[in-house]
Amino acid sequence: MEQHIEIIKDFDLRSSWSYPIINSKDVLLGTFAIYHKTVRKLSKEEENSVDRIRRILVYVMERKLAETEARLQREKLELVFNSTNEVMFLIDIEKEKSFRFSTVNKRFLEVTKLSREQVEGKLVEEVIPEPSSSLVLSKYKEAIEKRIPLSWDETTNYPSGQKKGIVTVSPVFNEENVCINLIGNVHDITERKRDEEKIKRANEKLKINNELIIEKNKKLKEIAWYQSHKVRSPVARIMGLINLITINKKNGENTDDLLEFVLQSAVELDEVTKDLVEKIADSDAL
Repeated sequence: MEQHIEIIKDFDLRSSWSYPIINSKDVLLGTFAIYHKTVRKLSKEEENSVDRIRRILVYVMERKLAETEARLQREKLELVFNSTNEVMFLIDIEKEKSFRFSTVNKRFLEVTKLSREQVEGKLVEEVIPEPSSSLVLSKYKEAIEKRIPLSWDETTNYPSGQKKGIVTVSPVFNEENVCINLIGNVHDITERKRDEEKIKRANEKLKINNELIIEKNKKLKEIAWYQSHKVRSPVARIMGLINLITINKKNGENTDDLLEFVLQSAVELDEVTKDLVEKIADSDAL
């Protein structure tokens, strides 16, 4: 107050008028004062001018405070966004349900290989290509209508390649109960899906190999049975006939009939052997 009085004395001021600057929420933002070097009253025209100036100051100060608050909120949001390894983004909701990227974190840019200029300030459909963008926009609208966080699996082609993720968006409503933003995050499951695909292919290959092994074992069992029944039979007959021929020769008996049986058994053994070789070949081919 003393400083104020000193200023008045220094400039030889004789009268003043002070007008409070109050915003729309009845909060005092400051005062607007007029000083004169003579004792006088303001004219009606001057009062009207002061009132217009006061309203302009209220508008300017409210806007400036709102911009400052928005900047601080954005800085806080970016700080939170960049403190996580998850892909995160903020969507502004415009008239006619248009969705525009307000801000994205560093992880978003790293995963997609897009620049900040290619994303922030752009409509969602300008950043996310079809067919993913249609799905994304429908999910945004559903989250707003249901007024709940919503999650879904999404596969999108970016400059970095095809990316798979679990997307979650949460609607943000203002004091008038109007949804003004969507806060989203994406849990990148590209590597997990790739590993799952590798495991799936390995399991399918293992299944095929198991089926081949079963088939080969079946063939081997068939060969073993064939050898024990089909091959052994003519061999046993030939061995028996040779013994008879030996005995008959010692007794001086004719062995021509027995030799004919040996020949027939040998021919049968040859056919069986050929068949066995084919079965073994088929088994090796599996």
